Amino acid sequence: MSLTHCAESVRVSCGDLNVVRLAERGRPLLVVHGGPDWDHSYLIAAVAPLVDHGVAPILFDLRGCGASMRLSDPAGYKVSLVVQDIAELLDALGLASVDLLGFSFGGVVAQEFFAAHPARVERLILASTAYPVELPTAAADLAGECSPISVALRERMQWLFHMEPDPQTASRVLASETMALDVHQPQSLPVARRLIAAVAFSGEWMRAFRLGHMREQKLFHPRHLAGRQHERRASDLPRRAD
Repeated sequence: MSLTHCAESVRVSCGDLNVVRLAERGRPLLVVHGGPDWDHSYLIAAVAPLVDHGVAPILFDLRGCGASMRLSDPAGYKVSLVVQDIAELLDALGLASVDLLGFSFGGVVAQEFFAAHPARVERLILASTAYPVELPTAAADLAGECSPISVALRERMQWLFHMEPDPQTASRVLASETMALDVHQPQSLPVARRLIAAVAFSGEWMRAFRLGHMREQKLFHPRHLAGRQHERRASDLPRRAD
C-alpha cells in the first residue's frame, strides 16, 4: 500500500479540525497527539510504517492546536469537548468505529472517548500515558517530595506553568526542557529533538489552565514526566458488548 499525505480541514460543530490521512485504504487508526499544546506532526514518523501492514493512520490537531480552530472562550478547552470533536470527526469521515491510539495527553483523551463511546473503538492503544487523575492530586504530587524530579527542574516547570508571560513559549520550552524525562533511550534524544523542533506549538490550553478553566480536568499524572510507567492491562478496561 502506498503512503499518501492527504491534509484537509474537517468541520465539526465549533470549527475546523486539521486532519491528515496517510493512506487511502486500510484499517483506520485515529491518532490523538499529546501536549496538549502540540500538533500531530511528531507522530507521523512513528505511525507511517503501519501503512505497509494494511493500516490507514488518521492524525489530527486537537482544538486550539496546530492548524485546527482557535476558540474565543478559553472555557472551551476541555477533554469532554475534545471527545465530542472526535465523535463528530468520525461522523464526518463516515467511520462508525476505529482503532484509537492516544499518546501522552492524547491517551487521557482516548480513555475518556472509549468510556463515552465504547462501540466506536475497535482497539484502544495507549502510549506514554497514564490513568486520568484529578488535577489537584497531580499538582500536589508534582510539588511533593515523592517526585524524583530534581528540585531545580520542578521549580523551573512551576515557573513555566504559572509565570512565563507567553503561554506559547511556556508550552514550547516545557516540551524541550523535559524531553529527557520522556525519552527513555538516550540515543533517541537527537531524533526526538528534531521532531519536536518541527512542532507548531500553541498556548491555548496553557492559557485556559492559567485562567482556571482546567481545574476539574483529568490530566496525566506528573509521575509520568519522571519516567515512571503506569500500566493498565487490557483486562482492566471496560468490556465492549459484542
